[in-house]
Amino acid sequence: MRGLFIALKNIQSSFFVDWYPSNGCSTTPTPDGPPSCSGYRDAVDASLEIDEDKVKLYPVPTVDILNISLESPVATKANYSIASMRGEVSIQNDWTLNEGHNTVKVDVTRLSDGLYNLIIKINGETISKQFVVKRGK
Repeated sequence: MRGLFIALKNIQSSFFVDWYPSNGCSTTPTPDGPPSCSGYRDAVDASLEIDEDKVKLYPVPTVDILNISLESPVATKANYSIASMRGEVSIQNDWTLNEGHNTVKVDVTRLSDGLYNLIIKINGETISKQFVVKRGK
């Protein structure tokens, strides 16, 4: 954290917060501390928007493996789930996105033939895509 923080009593830090006290409004030199958080951005970063049209699912229809492909402007964390049209979630997993192109392979062999929703949640944004599982004739 950076900025001026005024308190009437002692302040204790919590997880991943370092307080460096100083007098006045001058900046305080930051001492050597823990390494950065690997380039992850906070959920409030408005510049992180994934273009829904650039999220690709293939092959569709799929038989056993569904590939999810997307471009991310920064490294961040995401979550995806697959739900039936009745809303029953069958598959759910976390996904660490790298800056640039990302692809994940999802095993859908336990899903019955039918239409499904893929829901991706990235930093408060939700992207939804539909796909079909079809094994039989």
